[in-house]
Formats: sequence, structure tokens, C-alpha cells
Amino acid sequence: MTHDVIESDQTGKVGHTPGPWTCNDVGLILSADDDIIGQAGTAPGGPDESVSNGFLIAAAPDLLAACKAIQHDSVIGPITWTAHMVPLIAAIAKAESGVTE
Repeated sequence: MTHDVIESDQTGKVGHTPGPWTCNDVGLILSADDDIIGQAGTAPGGPDESVSNGFLIAAAPDLLAACKAIQHDSVIGPITWTAHMVPLIAAIAKAESGVTE
């Protein structure tokens, strides 16, 4: 298993592991290269809740990208919502159930 060094930006902040991320059936969060980048941990509701938490964590890069696209477009003018709905709906579905296209 290899790990790439993630460069910091001009502000000195280090970026997150690039997406897409997925969550397996035991709550491990995996990068696109199947490296383990996190674990959902034990949840009060048991293993099913842990995996659901993993789905939400794994959707973070998709949710961030959708939010940034909306933010960008809102700065330059009126938002064309229809252009943002497909990635936003897909990110929400991934967060709620782990479903990816």
C-alpha cells in the first residue's frame, strides 16, 4: 500500500485525501485507491449505525464539491439550480445509503 504526500496550498493548509471515498460493510472509509483513510467507529445504535455514519463520512468530498459549485455560481450571478441538482442529489444519496452511480 503506497501513500502519496499531499502538498499544502499557499496558506499552509494540507488538503484532504482526494475523493471519491467509499465505506465498506464494517465502516472503513476507503480512498479511490482502496487505502483505508478512516473508520466510522462504534456507534450507540450498533454496527448498522456505524456503517451509516461511514456512508456520511465517505460522501464528504462529493458534498463539499457540490457546495463549492453552488457557492462559486452564487458569487458570479444567479444560480442555475438545475445544473447543480444532479451532483447534489447523488451526494445526498451517497451520504444516506452509500449508493454511488
